[in-house]
Amino acid sequence: MTRFRLLVAPLFFAARRIQARPFSFLGVVAAVGAAAALVGWSSLTAATSQEQSVRDRLERLSAGHRSFEVVYFTVPPEGDFRAQTVADAVAQFGDVAQPAHRIRVWHSIEPGDPRGTRIVLADDPASEVAVDRGRLPSRCDATSCEALSLTGESPLGARLRLGPRASALIVGHGSLRPGLVRDRSELGIRALLVRSPSAPLEAILNEHGSTVFTTAELDPRRVRAFALPRLQERLRVAITRLERGDSLVRASAPLGVLGDLAKRGKVARERLLIVAGEGAALIVAFAAFLATARRREAELVDDQLTNLGAGRGQALAARAAEVVVPGVLGTLAALGGIWLAALVVAHGRGLPAEFAHGALPLGTTLTMIGVGLAGALLLVASLTPRRRPRFGVGALELAAVVALGLIVWQMSTTGALAPDQVARNGTTPVVLLTPALAFFAAGVLLLRIVPAALRLGERLGRRAPFVRLAFVTAARNPAHAAAATTFLAVALGSSLFSLNYRATIDGQAHDQARFTVGANWRVTGRAVSAVDLRRSAPALRLDGVVNEAYPSGAQLPVRVLALPAASVPHVAGWRSNFSELTRSEIARRLRPAPVRLAGPALAPDAHTVRVWARGQTDYPRLIVLHFLLPDQHFAHLRLGEVWRRWRLLQAAVPPRLRGAEVVGVQYEPSFVPISFQYDPEGFVDLGPIEQRGSNGWSALPSIGSWNPTVAADGTSGDLYPATFRNAPVANGVRFEISGTRLPLVHPPAGLVEPLSGFQTGALPALAGGPVAAQAVDGLVTLVVAGKEVPVRVIGRADLFPSIVNGPHDFVVLDYDTLFAALNVDQPGIVAPSEAWTFNSKRPAPAALGAVPMEKRLRDDPLAAGTRKVLGVTGVLAALVGFAGLVLATRSALASERLVLAEYEALGVAPRALRRSAQLRVLAVSALGLVAGLLGGILGVRLIGAFVAITGTARRPLPPIASVVAWSAAAIVLAALVAAALAAAALVAGRALREPAAKRLRA
Repeated sequence: MTRFRLLVAPLFFAARRIQARPFSFLGVVAAVGAAAALVGWSSLTAATSQEQSVRDRLERLSAGHRSFEVVYFTVPPEGDFRAQTVADAVAQFGDVAQPAHRIRVWHSIEPGDPRGTRIVLADDPASEVAVDRGRLPSRCDATSCEALSLTGESPLGARLRLGPRASALIVGHGSLRPGLVRDRSELGIRALLVRSPSAPLEAILNEHGSTVFTTAELDPRRVRAFALPRLQERLRVAITRLERGDSLVRASAPLGVLGDLAKRGKVARERLLIVAGEGAALIVAFAAFLATARRREAELVDDQLTNLGAGRGQALAARAAEVVVPGVLGTLAALGGIWLAALVVAHGRGLPAEFAHGALPLGTTLTMIGVGLAGALLLVASLTPRRRPRFGVGALELAAVVALGLIVWQMSTTGALAPDQVARNGTTPVVLLTPALAFFAAGVLLLRIVPAALRLGERLGRRAPFVRLAFVTAARNPAHAAAATTFLAVALGSSLFSLNYRATIDGQAHDQARFTVGANWRVTGRAVSAVDLRRSAPALRLDGVVNEAYPSGAQLPVRVLALPAASVPHVAGWRSNFSELTRSEIARRLRPAPVRLAGPALAPDAHTVRVWARGQTDYPRLIVLHFLLPDQHFAHLRLGEVWRRWRLLQAAVPPRLRGAEVVGVQYEPSFVPISFQYDPEGFVDLGPIEQRGSNGWSALPSIGSWNPTVAADGTSGDLYPATFRNAPVANGVRFEISGTRLPLVHPPAGLVEPLSGFQTGALPALAGGPVAAQAVDGLVTLVVAGKEVPVRVIGRADLFPSIVNGPHDFVVLDYDTLFAALNVDQPGIVAPSEAWTFNSKRPAPAALGAVPMEKRLRDDPLAAGTRKVLGVTGVLAALVGFAGLVLATRSALASERLVLAEYEALGVAPRALRRSAQLRVLAVSALGLVAGLLGGILGVRLIGAFVAITGTARRPLPPIASVVAWSAAAIVLAALVAAALAAAALVAGRALREPAAKRLRA
């Protein structure tokens, strides 16, 4: 019993101490609770952001791409025995999906025509069919069925025979709602929806197979982010079970999208945990800094317990209980508060209570408990009386070591650098420890430098009494001054790191948007044809391959981008470290000489063209004119067929060809014998090509100087001016076939002379690193649009704006050069696929814009949550630094109160003492502010060099470039400088307010 009392007595003593000092007790509870709550709040922020991110992403998907779809086939004479199994499998997802839809499409019931009439049955036509005209069909009678035409052009009221005794009456036109049948070709040329087949029709259907589509669309409002891994696994298991052993069943679900969303959520949570962990460690260090002010009191308490007969262990137990109890209560309060906040958020957003478990997973809960325990142990160590360290290192160094240990432990659970690594390896340490290590190193360095700096300041200030006095008083307790300086530096460095990292993420969103678009606006796809290319730069984006130098026959897939060389200096998203060449130098090298596919233009009012022609060939030839339109697309006009007699060929000019340029004349064979021995010979004569406009007939410039096309086998025709006798025209051109299979002539485009084995000379190109590595003598062979094109590498680049798929495997060429090289001998093989606009005016509604994309990246829920946590952490660190500065000033002057009174009693003027105290505070603060500023900049620079995660938790492209938030840093610095001045003035004045005699008696 006595031993039990000896063990319990320190706890009762600690309870009495807590009761006597309620504010100190509440302060420890608040400090430890705030540190743990910050970690929990970051997890809650990540969870709420992820919920919104998942909902937004699924809502942007089309109905078909966010559905669980099962497609299977029935084979006659088997019945539909899979229906119940599929229905049961789809019904398992009723908690996250909308009601399932089932569409059965019979294969063509027309003999010998696999694309003929198909009968469609829907379980619920009212919700699965959109009626454009007419109405939905009613049930069938004995021989006839009402039907809704889903495809085909059958008019309303038409009656279609479906067999010997079955027919269908068309009562409406409509279509299946999106997502029910992903492959619309399954409906064939004619598809008829009926309610239920009549007996004769059913007999016909039983002789044919069918395709059954069962779809259940995932409801974005019911898919929970915290349950994504479980949902993904459920879908995977269901798909595997349906397809296992049955080759006629195909099942699909958005597994890739769900997996990507789950990874992004985990990456965002881990990163926010990193940031919050640093803030929590700073709060714990601040609590320890506060505790050092009570060390003298702790020594008195130990003496009191010793006088009462307590042993050293009992004194330590009493002191530990006095701190650990409020630390545990603070941790529990943080856990309960965050849990309650999660329940409130879940109720407000209509989420289930299970959301709280997802918002506070086991890892986060253990981290919060670890923060609380580490904080309590640090406070116990800070209150432990000990001898003065030999090298003048105070309690703050221990606080920094323990805080660093806390950060290391917390960081060791966050994963690696890239998003996929963070999601896959959740226990791999990361280089994000760099900021904490930088702050710690700076703190240790300051602890060594500050005492020496104070002594140096005392020696340099001997001619200024109050300056020397300031450094002398500070040098009396160098550990305290070093501790204050170090804490201020760490707090300011943490604040600036958070604010700089926030600015870096914002800057990455700006850079990523500009890099992705490449211009202010970019139009792609079908919308390009509607763009006024006179205000936009045309571009080509093609897939190609580069023949690798080794191994023989290997090919490297590449992205081919062709831009006007003059537009390259204006490309957005370019960084100088992408290439050793500047954009202006790249533009000059891409187009060393003028190249352009152009020819004589028709008049704007031309409505007819004509030409006299004859041919001496084995078979008649067709004369075809190739036109380049103002929108960079091509059109062809057949003039007619010629053979042995002169004939006037004439054709009307469609309105869209007026003003177009003639870029090719083709002597197309009307008949080609199927013979490997065939060798076309002969010639075709043409007179001047004439056009008729409002002023009558006029001749176009002669094509006598045009170039014949060189075929892939190296053959080409021969074109030259000719004079004709006994002909309707005196002059013209003659084209000798000379065995060529590509009888076409085109105007000179300025291309380099063809290389041996190629149709064109080498085209200058900027290449990515892997492509440039394949060059031999500076040349590589590019296969694009089915043609082999030699390319001369004029420079290499690591990245190029707008190339985001395979970002290192690319070839960039001048638009006019590649456009001419591909179209000169085969007009129309390629047309502009994009249009780039470098001004602020939007060229088309469907244009991809850099500013809208940047806004979308910034507003991404995960990015917004990260910015919020970084902003709060930065402000919190600045406030902690301010509080530490005031506390350090007050503590330093309180410890020097007796010394200052002695100086005043010896005749030193109070004004000089006040000025020296203020100077001391400012000197110590200045060292801390400068160190903190350098530490914050160094931290974000190192992070920018290693981290590979964007605000949206994806891999960055281009790589993250660190940004220093100079405006935010200036505001924080100005606030802390003002705080230092105010603390120096107010605290110093208060310390010297009482008479010296009274302070000496105290």
